[in-house]
Amino acid sequence: MDHFTDAVIIGGGPAGSSCGIYLQRVGISNMIIEKRSFPKDKLCAGLVTEKTYRQLSKLIKTAVGTDVPDEIFCDKSKRIKLFYKDEPLTDSAVSSLFRLVFRRDLDGYLIETYKKTGGVLYENRTVKEYDLDNNTLSLDNGDTVKYKYLIGADGALSPTRKALGYKSPDYIFCTETFVPKTAAFDDNCVRIYFGYLNKGYVWVFPHKDTLCVGLGDEYRKKTEYEKVLRAFLLSNGLDDGSCKIKGAFIPYGECPDQKRGCKNAVLIGDAGGFADQITGEGLYFALSTGEAAANAVINALSGKADLKKEFCRQTAKFAEIVKHSAKKGKMFYMDPVMNAFRKKIKGKNGPVAYFCDNQISEYNYDYSDITKLFTDYKAGGR
Repeated sequence: MDHFTDAVIIGGGPAGSSCGIYLQRVGISNMIIEKRSFPKDKLCAGLVTEKTYRQLSKLIKTAVGTDVPDEIFCDKSKRIKLFYKDEPLTDSAVSSLFRLVFRRDLDGYLIETYKKTGGVLYENRTVKEYDLDNNTLSLDNGDTVKYKYLIGADGALSPTRKALGYKSPDYIFCTETFVPKTAAFDDNCVRIYFGYLNKGYVWVFPHKDTLCVGLGDEYRKKTEYEKVLRAFLLSNGLDDGSCKIKGAFIPYGECPDQKRGCKNAVLIGDAGGFADQITGEGLYFALSTGEAAANAVINALSGKADLKKEFCRQTAKFAEIVKHSAKKGKMFYMDPVMNAFRKKIKGKNGPVAYFCDNQISEYNYDYSDITKLFTDYKAGGR
């Protein structure tokens, strides 16, 4: 069977579904090709910052005219604790709200919203061949898709990125599991543990009656990440040996230069390398670059702009955040810097709260000059 569409989106996660929803709103034909079926699990700590919530709220209001249903979120927190291994460093109350979500629920909600707007979803389908010269995809079931614009939203290991000729990024490898809450972790705090990994951290986030426990670190073949995570679980009384641990990659380093290459194709979300290298946050970039890709398609179809130039213009600020967060992140985990951080931050709850409210939740500062954040904090008399 042959299909014809203005935009074909490879991948039905938050990046792909948001792009599709924005295109549906203005009546541009599109389809999403997803290799799995919904509902589907996705490794993700599931923390939704304020900036991400606003982007999500904007998307849903655009799609169906209502706000995001509160029941999508499984938990909320306004408190964060930092540790170096088992040494407590800070315990900070934050002004901004951390919302927590199971990715299975969020992804399912977004794809159902896309379908409600009339979006076309092909589940359990993969692209077997990319004919970029003729704007044609061959699918694993024998169907072909003819398109005007190609949007790659197929994750960190993106086959679309490879087909477009972009170099694969370095990776952070994450492992994660869900365990029942215990009395020691029943205070609804977001917890971050440094010191267990070379260039990453362990997280413990509340998720209703469970805890999402995971780690992320610069990928090294010889590191046994599951063993590291299981040792952490055991040392904190969180594992009786039966919990299932899963793993996944997220991109690490700068985004590929999308000014070059195929003129009618762009990469969004993890496929485009859009992830904060310090926090690991990707949902904000998925939703934001999905919108940017839709806007670029809309402007390209109307003759107002070139697809790639418009997309790169709209995503330049996100690419800069990724670039500078990668540089600062690599420096932060150097032993001298980490040791100095431990000594300087211990017991200083205020600066951590200020960082969470102004950078993690809002990106009020440029990572290239993050010292200004702490200068402003001191100038405020805190």
